[in-house]
Amino acid sequence: MSLQITIQVNDQITPALRQLQAKLHKLTPLNNYIGTALVSIAKRAFDEPQLRPATWPPKRDGSTATLRYTGLLWRSLRVLYSHPTEVVTGSDRPYAAIHQLGGKTQPRTILPTRKRALHWPGAKHPVRSVHHPGSNIPARPFFPVTQDGNLTAAALRTIREVIAAYLAR
Repeated sequence: MSLQITIQVNDQITPALRQLQAKLHKLTPLNNYIGTALVSIAKRAFDEPQLRPATWPPKRDGSTATLRYTGLLWRSLRVLYSHPTEVVTGSDRPYAAIHQLGGKTQPRTILPTRKRALHWPGAKHPVRSVHHPGSNIPARPFFPVTQDGNLTAAALRTIREVIAAYLAR
């Protein structure tokens, strides 16, 4: 007794399989779409607390923390680069990391830049310099990454949607 198995590929399926295979060999566009979606979540997190990986502590004066003073940090979020194996998102602002992770700034001396001395309301006299002891900056994370380095549920859901849309094209 012999067993014979015949596999026949439907000609309507073969082109679709070839197209899917071609898409899977070119993952740079997919990774770029994923990076763009993650940047979108990070930007929306400035205004939508439910997208933040952790709640932001209020400012010292008790008002709501916004991380928006000039808008430079928000505008700096972007896809830095994408390759077939990875996508990197981030910011070119030097203070982005301390807002995402929290930390302490270095002590420094503040000198006048436009005049010969520093003066502010309530000061007894102008001074040539001020020693700043550093500041404790609490974490106010906006990128959809938790403290232990995992993506948030919203980010994972969005990535799944991006992949499904990419494969459906």
